[in-house]
Amino acid sequence: MKDEAYYREFVKARIKIDENGCWLWQKFVAPPPNSYGQGHAFGRRWRIHRLAYFLWKGPLDQTLDICHSCDVKHCCNPDHLWQGTPKSNMQDAAAKKIWSRQHKTHCPAGHPYEGDNLRYTKTGKRTCRTCQRIRCRMRGGWTLEQASTLPVTPHGLRPVGGKF
Repeated sequence: MKDEAYYREFVKARIKIDENGCWLWQKFVAPPPNSYGQGHAFGRRWRIHRLAYFLWKGPLDQTLDICHSCDVKHCCNPDHLWQGTPKSNMQDAAAKKIWSRQHKTHCPAGHPYEGDNLRYTKTGKRTCRTCQRIRCRMRGGWTLEQASTLPVTPHGLRPVGGKF
C-alpha cells in the first residue's frame, strides 16, 4: 500500500517552483474558472492543493476550505495553504480585490449593491434587499407592479393586499 511519503514524492515530481515559491502543478488543471490542479492518491481523485495540505500539514476538516495565501489556484505549496471557512475565504478574496464578482456594482435587476440595499448571506454572498423585498411581497399575493412600486413598509406595519 502506498503511504504518505510516496505521495509527497508523487506531488514533488509533478510540480514546477516559480519565483514566488509557488509549487505549480504540471499535470491536469481544470479549465477556468475552477483552474485547480487535480490528481489521484489513496484510491481517489483530489484537488492537489487539498492533497498537499493533507500530506504536509495534517487532517482536513471537510467543512472548511483550503485557501491560498498566494491566490494561485494550481499552487500546492503547503506554506501557501490554510484552512478557513467559506466566508473567511470570500472575505480574504474581497480584501485582496480578486473576488470574481466583486466588480459587479448592481444586482441583475439594476439595484445598486450599496448602503441599506446591500446584504451579506451567512456564506458571504452579496444580495439585494430590494429584490428580496419584491420576492417576499409577491409570495404574499402582491402583484409585481405593487411589489416593486410601493414604498418600503415602515417597521411594525403590515399592509393587507399591498395597501395601507
